[in-house]
Amino acid sequence: MNDSSNGKRRASTAEVATALLIREDTLRRLARNNQIPFEVTPGGRRRFNIDEVQKTLAARASGAVAAIEHGGRDAWLVDATELDSWADRRACQQDFPRAVRILIAASTPDIGEIEFRTGEGVNLAGWDGRVLSGVGTPWVPAGASGWELGTDEDIVRKANSDYAARTADPLGLDALTSTFVFVTPRRWPGRAQWTEAKRAEGKWGRRSSVRR
Repeated sequence: MNDSSNGKRRASTAEVATALLIREDTLRRLARNNQIPFEVTPGGRRRFNIDEVQKTLAARASGAVAAIEHGGRDAWLVDATELDSWADRRACQQDFPRAVRILIAASTPDIGEIEFRTGEGVNLAGWDGRVLSGVGTPWVPAGASGWELGTDEDIVRKANSDYAARTADPLGLDALTSTFVFVTPRRWPGRAQWTEAKRAEGKWGRRSSVRR
């Protein structure tokens, strides 16, 4: 049981996961990396305070979003571990498209069109984002591109599902002259192989790509 009234750490991993809607494996990883506070019982079990964990994760997520929004040097101090932690939060699903839109607008000199759904709009059907750029950059392809975003832990399943759906129905884009882009805040060791495999299919005129 969690005793938030006196700050004691009594909650088990399962109890924290249930209370905060986070996978137990995610909590274990955060604890191993010393990213959330906990104590270890004499029997070797981790014990948490739910309120303490929630505040710690919220602070990390807020810091990552603020750094992206404000730009400057601080934006580059958000590391892969922080992004992974942010991806575990429910708020990331709604805030991630906004962060991507801000980064595209700040890094691409010739944007003709940029549209990303945020907030409750992320639950609507269709592309998560669409971009029309006069020039290409290392992050944004030239021409028209359709963007799908995923924060799921099973990122390969999400990417494959989105790619199959948009290849079957590009929803107004001409696949032969457009780029399919998939973006995730999570680490994806196999993203290069996935990208090359999709490019080899030749379903999109411009190359499919993954952004991390």
